[in-house]
Amino acid sequence: MAVLRAIDRRARDIRRHRMLELVKGFDVRFYGNASEKVRQQLPHISFHEPVSFARLVELYGNAKVAINDTINLRESALVRMFYAMAEGCVVASQPNAFLDREFISGRGYVPLSNSRPDGLELLRRCIEAPAEGQAIAEHGLSVYERGHTWGHRIEPLLRVIGECG
Repeated sequence: MAVLRAIDRRARDIRRHRMLELVKGFDVRFYGNASEKVRQQLPHISFHEPVSFARLVELYGNAKVAINDTINLRESALVRMFYAMAEGCVVASQPNAFLDREFISGRGYVPLSNSRPDGLELLRRCIEAPAEGQAIAEHGLSVYERGHTWGHRIEPLLRVIGECG
């Protein structure tokens, strides 16, 4: 099992590094743990220590864009993406099937991938033309509010807990 975890961690690190390489030329602030080697490899990123959940939400409220790492998820997303949307951020993320299906690439989120070069141009427009960014953020927020809040998740979760006894 330790070998599988190590492979998973390495794959996530590689994907995250590739995504952060794409945003050269943008003012990017990274909150979390990063090795000295990563900090040296990504000098265009401003690295900061990890923050509390409350501080993270506050940072989202003051940001134009939140960069989301989908790690190795193919059919879901990390909840922090939804918190960023709830605070009015445009979410720029590694694309996956879930995001493309639920949020529609370019309408509810900005795809960040070497295979989707249009995403960087869209990201630039979101920052330079606030109305375009706001439209994407609002669409993402409406999708979030229609089906991805804790209110939508708690009932199925409680049902499963009840079934488990």
